Amino acid sequence: MLKGLRMPRRRLFPGVVAFGLSAGLLAAGCGLGPGSETGSVALVVTSDFGSRQMGKPTTERATQSETAMRQLQRLKRVKTSYGGRFVESINGLSGGSSGGSSFDWFFFVNGVESAVGAAEVTLTEGDDIWWDHRDWSAASHVPAVVGAWPHPFSAGPSGKRLPTRLLCSPTAATACARVEAALAAEGIVATRGKLGTEGKSKGPMIVVGTWGEIRTDPAARLLLGGPDESGVYVQPTRSGSTFNVLNPKGSLAAAYSAGTGLVAATVVGGASPTWLVTGTDTKGLNLASGALNLRSLTRHFAVVVTDGGRVLSAPMLAGKR
Repeated sequence: MLKGLRMPRRRLFPGVVAFGLSAGLLAAGCGLGPGSETGSVALVVTSDFGSRQMGKPTTERATQSETAMRQLQRLKRVKTSYGGRFVESINGLSGGSSGGSSFDWFFFVNGVESAVGAAEVTLTEGDDIWWDHRDWSAASHVPAVVGAWPHPFSAGPSGKRLPTRLLCSPTAATACARVEAALAAEGIVATRGKLGTEGKSKGPMIVVGTWGEIRTDPAARLLLGGPDESGVYVQPTRSGSTFNVLNPKGSLAAAYSAGTGLVAATVVGGASPTWLVTGTDTKGLNLASGALNLRSLTRHFAVVVTDGGRVLSAPMLAGKR
């Protein structure tokens, strides 16, 4: 949050603020910056937790000086405030308050909420930039999402591929093999480990097991505190027999028990993201492990897989049950 700025109806967050952006730079942001090309980058703009897409996704080649702000201003209609440091609106959709909820723009770089402003994010080959206009009443910070698969495993927020660790419970052999195969299909080789050996890995991790087996994992424990702590709009019961799917306000929308799977992502401290591939039981876990693909994950914050194999997005919007 920027210190020293008072905002009457909304707050500033790192994911929606372009720090130090001057009016002159805004005027220059309509074209590609100088420098040689670095490779293709993607831009996706959505609203309501990825449920509504605003225009077609764009994939194009960027130069060495291209930033997330330049990209956004060149490809979308953007209005800013506070000296150009705050994204006020994209294509006419603004932040603000409605029905007791607060809405604003946030953005993810390769599936991780940006820790700096858009003007400070220099794009690199293969980057996935995702802006989403959402209700932040229940969670002002969503540190990671699953909807940019195969990111962050193919590339993290810095554009670099870091080693992936795959931590599996002793009874999750089938699910673990499926996760490993899904990664391999994207050209990602993961190092296997056992639960409880998180260590100080610099790269992203995937924890695989039933909720009863993984619930003591530091990332899994965050989910018990609700979206304000984890950024995940699914709150398992402590035993893990039921997954409570929440709405954008953080209230219960639906509850799913036996045979339910979950794929979610969060961040412990300032580390790389941890993905949780889990279930209320073995059946649910196996369903979750089979959901690591573009069709199931693209532009979802997290997904729940029901006993019948239906993939549901979390948070759950009205009428989506």
